[in-house]
Amino acid sequence: MENITARLLDEGRTLQLTIDLTQSLGPSKSGRTTLIASSAGNQAVVDQDGRPIGCAFNLSVHRKPTPEEQAAMNPVRGLFRL
Repeated sequence: MENITARLLDEGRTLQLTIDLTQSLGPSKSGRTTLIASSAGNQAVVDQDGRPIGCAFNLSVHRKPTPEEQAAMNPVRGLFRL
């Protein structure tokens, strides 16, 4: 996982996900948004001992690019320049 902290609360009844919204992981695959956080696919929810509790999550958090990021985009394809 990138920029996501997962934690079980209330004796395993509540899953808390913490994401730093000031982070930037770079452009999304399409290049139209900026990726803030990603679970990098399905992630099993585990208890404090590392045992799966029978559920999973998949999460991506995006935002529109800042003006600086927008200026760095390739105007032809709408993708960030590398």
